[in-house]
Amino acid sequence: MPDLTDVRDAAADLLAAGIPEAARVEALAGELDMASIARKNVGHADAGSLFVAVGEAENAAAPDSLDFDMAAVFAAFAVARHASRPAHAEAAALALAQKAAKLVHGSVFGLAGLSPARVLSIAPVADESLEKSNFSVWSVVWTQRTTMEAI
Repeated sequence: MPDLTDVRDAAADLLAAGIPEAARVEALAGELDMASIARKNVGHADAGSLFVAVGEAENAAAPDSLDFDMAAVFAAFAVARHASRPAHAEAAALALAQKAAKLVHGSVFGLAGLSPARVLSIAPVADESLEKSNFSVWSVVWTQRTTMEAI
């Protein structure tokens, strides 16, 4: 069965293949914050970039079960930047987020033992420091279930 990083990486691969106009598609490892995204050298490309991350995961098995059925949350962050026109950055980031949501929703990313992705939201990410640097960020959040293998 796939682990959480397998799902994240497969989602990034699907988005890279399905949205070739994106300047960059990358799976993010480690702690995620908007400053770390800004440090990814997102240029002033019209199409923007996508960053995929694992959110939280909790065991969704029955309380009296020792099964390890994970209900996990994942996110793709669509990031665009425009030096003089913030509205252009927002339009690019939103368009990228919508394309990502359409690709992700219902996908199992070619992995066995994974439920179809269910997109929960497409939403702007408010961060004053990013706005001051002319970034626009939209998130696509989805959930999937997988059964983890015992060691």
